Amino acid sequence: MKYLLPRQKIFAILSKQLRNNFSLLSDELPLLEVAFDQALIRCNTCFSRCRNKYYKDSEGVVFNPFHSGQYTIFLYWLARCLYEEWGERVRSLCDRIYFLNRALNSVDLYYEVKLPEFFFLEHPLGSVIGRATFGDGFVFHQQCSVGGNHDIYPRLGSNVILFSGAKILGNCSV
Repeated sequence: MKYLLPRQKIFAILSKQLRNNFSLLSDELPLLEVAFDQALIRCNTCFSRCRNKYYKDSEGVVFNPFHSGQYTIFLYWLARCLYEEWGERVRSLCDRIYFLNRALNSVDLYYEVKLPEFFFLEHPLGSVIGRATFGDGFVFHQQCSVGGNHDIYPRLGSNVILFSGAKILGNCSV
């Protein structure tokens, strides 16, 4: 995967965003660095299967941290990778990354929600993607909601696309 900016510059932007908006402790930087690389790998998996013209060029996948859709996916994977690797030990850092994603991109994409290896979003403003079972190829657009009802969650199969305003709640299968 190519980067619009050098990898180190993207990391510096992320670190500054966290530091300026919340806090970033010096002992969190090494963990963030490891998860950063893991998140980029997962983004490559998502972006390489995406047909959106803004995710690739003639040479392959391109990560642009100034493309809000790409950055939304990246921040989700970053918090998710941290949480998968270190669990409760890094919950505060994961929460800050999640909140940064909400503030920058107006999407509620919690790191404890397990999304498939390949998912995509298009203009996700106002979407809340909660707990459910998701199949590969999940796509959502603006103002979509997925979530539980009395701790019972939906099951979405492969290649499900939620268009603008879709709501899937509770005990259902799609």
